[in-house]
Amino acid sequence: MFFKLNIDVLQLGLHSDMDQLLFPVESWNIRPEVRLLNDTHLSCYEFDERRNNCLSNVNWNENAVFVLLPELDTDDISLSREFLRVLELVPELQSHQNVYLFPYGRSSLQLALRQAESGFSKNQFDSVQIFSYDRSSRLDIGSPTVGTSAGVASECAIVATVSSAKRGLKFSWSSYERHTSDKTEAFTVAELLSRYNKQKGLLLSQCYFPLCIEETAKEAWLTSLCNLGFCISNETEILFLDMYTGDLGACSGLFSLCHMQKQYQEGRYKGRTLQLDISHGQYRSVMMLEYRA
Repeated sequence: MFFKLNIDVLQLGLHSDMDQLLFPVESWNIRPEVRLLNDTHLSCYEFDERRNNCLSNVNWNENAVFVLLPELDTDDISLSREFLRVLELVPELQSHQNVYLFPYGRSSLQLALRQAESGFSKNQFDSVQIFSYDRSSRLDIGSPTVGTSAGVASECAIVATVSSAKRGLKFSWSSYERHTSDKTEAFTVAELLSRYNKQKGLLLSQCYFPLCIEETAKEAWLTSLCNLGFCISNETEILFLDMYTGDLGACSGLFSLCHMQKQYQEGRYKGRTLQLDISHGQYRSVMMLEYRA
């Protein structure tokens, strides 16, 4: 599937300049604010009190809106509570006829793209709008910090329209796994990377990997990287966007995709790009994308 990504909203804390946010990594020049919270100095990107202001002028797609959510428990109560939080930000979605929810955290994007690909092929719609919003719990007064990732605490919102196209980004391969208690974390990630190696086995020019995630999850992909074999070389560029942005939660995958498209459009990227996303609960996803100008 070839598709085009049009970014309607990209907001990280108080920053919305897309040229700055979709940076070549060597020229990142945005700095987080530092605030005293829970008796700790916290580096953060946080919205101001007009939290939904960046979303007030969005024209919502009539075909379908895909909402990427933090990974939730499977019960309806958790999903309803999270969707109510979305409606506080975007009350227009209350009356929208075609809202799809993807409660898979950092891995939500791949599952949304799979749904879009299916919808395009069946002529259900020719474009969909993807909305993601997430806010680090460390930004809340009194929130526990045990088990959370270190680094910058972030609040982010993204709205982007994905349209079927004859050129642009190509969704070439994808796979996902649910991590269960009978498997080690490293086994689940290794299985995904091995699957790419066996099913595609093509050299990668760029790889997007997460760094500001739970320590066991980070160790899992680091120890599993060898399963890509000769698909990576000393010329493969490894990118850790969350070193600069902080962990963006459910926005992580979409932010990486926006960044990736910008680099391809400006000629900085060539060849194939692998993106690994690891949710804090069960879901892990890998996808490979290419680009045709």
